[in-house]
Amino acid sequence: LTDTPLATMRAQEARTHVARRDDGVEEALATGRRLDATYTKPYQSHGSMSPSAAVARCIEGRMEVWSHTRGVFQLRKELVTLLGDRVSDVAVHHAEGPGSYGQNAADDAAAFAAVLALAMPGRPVRLHLGVTDEFRWEPYGTAMAADLSASLDDDGAILAWRHRTFTDGHMNRPSGQGDRTAVAWLRTGDLVPPTPPVTEGGARNIVPIYALPRVEAVADHARGPLRSGSLRSLGSFHNVFAQESFMDELAEAAGQDPVAFRLAHLVDPRARDVLEAAVEAAGWEPHVGPSGRGLGVALSRYHDTMGYAAIVAEVDVDIDSDRLAVRRLVIASDLGTVVSPEGARQQLEGGALQGISRTLHEELRVDRRGVRTESWETYPVLRFSDVPRIDLILLDRPGDRPLGAGEVTTPPTPAAIANALDDATGIRLRDLPLTTAALRDRVLGMDDAELARVLVG
Repeated sequence: LTDTPLATMRAQEARTHVARRDDGVEEALATGRRLDATYTKPYQSHGSMSPSAAVARCIEGRMEVWSHTRGVFQLRKELVTLLGDRVSDVAVHHAEGPGSYGQNAADDAAAFAAVLALAMPGRPVRLHLGVTDEFRWEPYGTAMAADLSASLDDDGAILAWRHRTFTDGHMNRPSGQGDRTAVAWLRTGDLVPPTPPVTEGGARNIVPIYALPRVEAVADHARGPLRSGSLRSLGSFHNVFAQESFMDELAEAAGQDPVAFRLAHLVDPRARDVLEAAVEAAGWEPHVGPSGRGLGVALSRYHDTMGYAAIVAEVDVDIDSDRLAVRRLVIASDLGTVVSPEGARQQLEGGALQGISRTLHEELRVDRRGVRTESWETYPVLRFSDVPRIDLILLDRPGDRPLGAGEVTTPPTPAAIANALDDATGIRLRDLPLTTAALRDRVLGMDDAELARVLVG
C-alpha cells in the first residue's frame, strides 16, 4: 500500500474496458476552452445489518448448505468446484439473512461452513462471522477515481468529452470458478484473492447521457490493495457523480444555468421530461455559479437502458457548527410502465437514502496495517433522524416496457448533493464522502479565483 489505496491502484498495470472512443477527441480538446477535474470515492462496506452466517451438513458424501446468498445456483456451482470429489452431491437452500445490495460475505460463510462440515460428517455446522470479521474480510465496493476533461466552444457548447475511470473489479461473485470465496484462497497460504475480471461494471454509465460530438469513455481496471465485489449500482455510483458534478462546473464556465446547460445538450425526450419535472417541483430558479440557495441537480439513466431519474437536492450547511444535512430531495423518475407504484416508490426512495449515506458518511479506513474499520462505531451511516423530506414524481408510461427501479436513484444522488453544497457555499468538493471537514480542508487549498466564489465566512 502506498500513501492511499487509489495511489496504489494508479501505480498498477491497467486492463482497459473501452465503452466509447470517437476519433478526434484529443484534437477537439485542444480547441476552445478546456476544463479538467478529478473525482474520487473511497472503499465502502456493504454495511449489512448483521454479519453473515451459514449452516452446512454432510451425510454420506451429500453436502447440504443453508445460506442467505444472492444466488443459490451460482453458489452451488462454486461449492461443487471447491469441494471436488470429496462430495457426491451439493444442495444449497436459501435462508433469510442480512441483505447487502451486492456481494457481502454470505458466500464466504457458506464455503467455510461446508469445509468444516467435511471434517464433521453427519453433524450440522453453523458458521457465524463476527461484526469485525465482516468489516475486515468482505468484498468491498472498490475505491475509484475519474479523470474528466472537456472543451467548450465560444457559445458554451461541449466540443469534446473524455472520461477515464480507474477502478478495481465490481463483479466477482462465485459461479463455479472454485476460487471466489475466502476459504479457497486463504487455505492456499497465498492470502491474495483472485483478480476480478474486467467487465462493464466499472464502466457502467461512463458514457454521458448527453448528445456530444466527440466522446472518449474508458475504464482502466487496476488491482487495488483490498478485495472488491459488487455494491449497489456498481461503477455507476461514481461515474455519474463525476459526470454530473463536471456538468455543473462546465455550465458555470459557459456562463449558463446548470439546468439550461444540460437541456442544451440533451436530446432524449424522456430524460428531458424527468429533468424538467424535477426542477419545476423543486422551485428551481435559473442562476450562474453558486446562488446561496443550496440546490443541486443531477440526472442519469441507470445502466443506459433502465430507469431514468432526475434529483434536486436541498442542503443545509454550517461549517462552524459541523452541520451538513440534506433537507429535501425532489425525485422525478421514468420507469416505463409502473406495475406497482408503492413498490416503485419504496425502491426509488430507498436507493436515494442509501446514496445519501454513501455520499455523506461512508468510508472504509485503510492504512499500511490493513482495514481499520472494525465496527459500526467507525463506519457511520445515515441515521433515521437525518432522513430528508422526499417528494417523488413518477412519470408513468402505460404500455411502455417496465425499466426497473432498484438502482435508478443511487447514482445521481451524490452529484445532486455535491452540486447543492457548491451552490450553498461556493466550495466544490470532488472527493467522497462530502463532510464539513472536507469543506474546511478544501478552502485551505484554494487559489484566489476559487476563494472569490466562496459564499461562507
